[in-house]
Amino acid sequence: MDRILKAIALASTGHQTQKRKVDGTPYIAHPLAVGMILQTITTDENIIIAGILHDVLEDTQISPEVIRAHFSPEVLGYVQAVTEDKSITDWRERKARSIHHLQTVSYPGKLIAAADKYHNLYTLCDDQAREGEAIWEKFKRGKAEQSWYYQTLYSLFKADHALQSLHIISEMDTYLQMLFPKEGAIPSPAKSG
Repeated sequence: MDRILKAIALASTGHQTQKRKVDGTPYIAHPLAVGMILQTITTDENIIIAGILHDVLEDTQISPEVIRAHFSPEVLGYVQAVTEDKSITDWRERKARSIHHLQTVSYPGKLIAAADKYHNLYTLCDDQAREGEAIWEKFKRGKAEQSWYYQTLYSLFKADHALQSLHIISEMDTYLQMLFPKEGAIPSPAKSG
């Protein structure tokens, strides 16, 4: 079986009972979208597969050993690079540690994280257009905390020379301005010259 189809099957099994927070669509739509976004940026099959599997360690019972056995240690490493430590129960602390960790990961990990957050912002814009400000009530943390999280990630991605020219990064800026108009998007870092 094609490795990407195998990743889709594994992610579908792992996420089969899960739904998206705001609109209740089957959760599998998100990792599949992340994989499709990555296919517009790279031909590296391991990165695309890891994008499809990016939430399985965090949100399902699928073990690291399953990913390693079915795909490769490289795919497992990419998935682990974007997996939050759920043992940290405080939301803000967990997100801050995740952001700090992302600063240290290689390009593939940052690319997967960027595609993931890009799709989240895209769907949040769609949800907000449909349901208004009520969408923020469906999250553990409200709009201000979500703004901090996504604005900080955007800054991290925008500062990375390998990521900053990608279409998903410039579109993230647009989505951030739509979702958080009072805060606006964080300006890009000044280029040293």
